[in-house]
Amino acid sequence: MQHSGIDGIKPIYVDSLHRSLREMDHSFPDFQGNIMLSIDPKSEDGLKDVRELLQEQDNFQKSYLKLYEDSDLPMTVCAAKSGLDIQEYRAALFENDIRFRICNGTVIERKIAHHFISRNKESGCVVDALTAHIIFTLKLQGYIEAVCGPIHIAQSTLDSFAYRSLHFDHAEARSQGRMYMHDGNPTFSETPEEHLKSASEFRKAEWGWVQENTTVTAVIPDSDIPDKLRELESITGVKLLDSSVIARSNNLLLISEDKEIRELSTNLMGTKATWLQPILDIGLHKGIIPRKRYCEITTEIALSCVSFYPVTAECLYYQAEKDNFKLSANFMKLLLFLGAPNSIIRISADVAGEFLKFIWRLDIDLTDKCQYASAIFEALTKHKKSEQAAVLGGIMKAARSYGYFIPDLYGHAISWHRGHNIGLGAR
Repeated sequence: MQHSGIDGIKPIYVDSLHRSLREMDHSFPDFQGNIMLSIDPKSEDGLKDVRELLQEQDNFQKSYLKLYEDSDLPMTVCAAKSGLDIQEYRAALFENDIRFRICNGTVIERKIAHHFISRNKESGCVVDALTAHIIFTLKLQGYIEAVCGPIHIAQSTLDSFAYRSLHFDHAEARSQGRMYMHDGNPTFSETPEEHLKSASEFRKAEWGWVQENTTVTAVIPDSDIPDKLRELESITGVKLLDSSVIARSNNLLLISEDKEIRELSTNLMGTKATWLQPILDIGLHKGIIPRKRYCEITTEIALSCVSFYPVTAECLYYQAEKDNFKLSANFMKLLLFLGAPNSIIRISADVAGEFLKFIWRLDIDLTDKCQYASAIFEALTKHKKSEQAAVLGGIMKAARSYGYFIPDLYGHAISWHRGHNIGLGAR
C-alpha cells in the first residue's frame, strides 16, 4: 500500500486563477498581461522560468537601446518600439551610458536655429513630449514664452502625460518592487514608499502643468504629408511628426530636443525647428535669463548623458565653483564636449583659455590651477593629435587676450608640452 502526503491545499480561487492564466497564455501567447510562472524550490535551477522571462525582457529592451545608439532613428521611434514612454526611454539611455543626440554642434546649425527663432517673432511654439518634460523639470516656461511666445502641444502629447500620471498611480497602489536581470541573475529591488510617493507627486504636478500652461492644437496639415514620412510611420507604427505638422500648418516654431525629429521636420516638411539651447542663448543675450541661471541650465542638460552640447567658459567656471574649485568627474564630463571630434578648434581653444584666465585670477592653490590646466590640455588634444600645437597655442593666446602675461600658466603649459613631445611656439 502506497502512502501519500499533502504538501498544501490550494484555495479554489487560486486554482481558478491558475487555470485562467494557463488558458490565456495558450490562447493569446503575445498578449502583454499577467503570466503564470513555476518555481521549483527542490530543483537546482528552481527559478528557470523566471530567469528566462527576465532575460528575454532584458534583451528586448537593451536591443532597442542599442538600436538608437547604432542608428539615426529618432528616439521617439525606439522608445515606442521598446514599450517605454519617451521620458522613461531617455532615463534608460542615461542608466546605460548611451548618449542622447540633441545637436551636431556646428556653428551653421546654431545660426540656422537663431534665424528661425528670430523669424518666429514670439508668435508661438510647439513642443513634443520630451521637450515639455524638460521645460517643466528645469522650470524653463517663462524663458521659453518670453523668447518664443505661447507653448502649444499636440493631442498625442497631452495623452502621453495623462497616461504617465494615471499609470503611475495604479503602479503605486499595485506594487513597490520589481524583478530584473543583474549580472545574469534574477534580482528583486524594492522601491521605498516615500520614493514612489515623490515620483507620483512629480507626475501629477507635471500633468497639471501641461494642462494649465499649454494649448492643445489640432493636427491639420496645410499640405499633403510627404510620402516618405507616411512610409516611415507605416514601417515604425509611430506617429512621428504631429508636433511638426502643427508647427508647419500654424506657422509656429517647433522646439524638440530630439535631433532626428528636427531634421525630419525641416527636411521633409520645411518646418522651422530648434532645440532649447539656442533659445536660452537669445534669452541670455536679451537679459531675460540671468547669467548664472543660464550656466546652471546648460550644465545640467550637458551632464544628462547627451552626445554633444556646446559649453561656455562661464559654464565651466560655474561647475568649478560648484565643486569648490577641485577637479571633479562632472567637470571632466563637460570637457569632453570641448575636445569632442566634432568640436571646432578655435572655439574650444577660446573657451578653454578664457576659463583658465578666470581660474588663474583666483586665490586658490597653484596645484589645483595646474590640475585644471592639465585636464583641459589633455581633453582638447585627445582627438586632435595632428593639431595639438595649434590647439594649445590657441589656449595660451586666449588666456593672454586681456593684455597681461600669466607666468605660472605658461610655465605649466611648457612643462606639459615637453612631457608630451609637442612644441608650443614663441610666446
